[in-house]
Amino acid sequence: PPGGVAFSGTLDRTAVLLGSDGIVRTELVVRAPDGPAGTRRRVPTDLVVVLDRSGSMSGAKIEDAKSAVRELISMLGPEDRFALVTYASDARVDVPLAPALPASREAWAAAVSLLRSSTNTNMSWGLDLGIAELSRSRRAGSATRLILISDGLANEGDSSHEGLVARAR
Repeated sequence: PPGGVAFSGTLDRTAVLLGSDGIVRTELVVRAPDGPAGTRRRVPTDLVVVLDRSGSMSGAKIEDAKSAVRELISMLGPEDRFALVTYASDARVDVPLAPALPASREAWAAAVSLLRSSTNTNMSWGLDLGIAELSRSRRAGSATRLILISDGLANEGDSSHEGLVARAR
């Protein structure tokens, strides 16, 4: 639509077999309208990914999540900054917010590949740490983004719907 953002989604299946794992994957595409030639300007972005590495993410879930993070890292430019926070029963900053230089991007992708799933899911602690990482060094003129990658099965910390929604706001 003129002046608006368009969203489209594609599911990997149209039905879920009774008795199966019930997992359905979706690809979400967000598209901004094309402007007049020469009007596009890329805004530097500070991106913090908060990644669930709890036990419920084992197997394909953690591998898909790591693949998504590596793809995000590959799309960053030198004017962007990136941080990675992971959580299970604990939360930690695996990659502090730093410029996305080529050597850094390679090291970050390698660090993501080494992540393994374990224990419970303290999503609130992971979000709190991710928000703190973004807030500690804001830059004028940059877009700040936090992306949560999780299966949504929080079972430690503040796992209430209200508490998690408040953090998202």
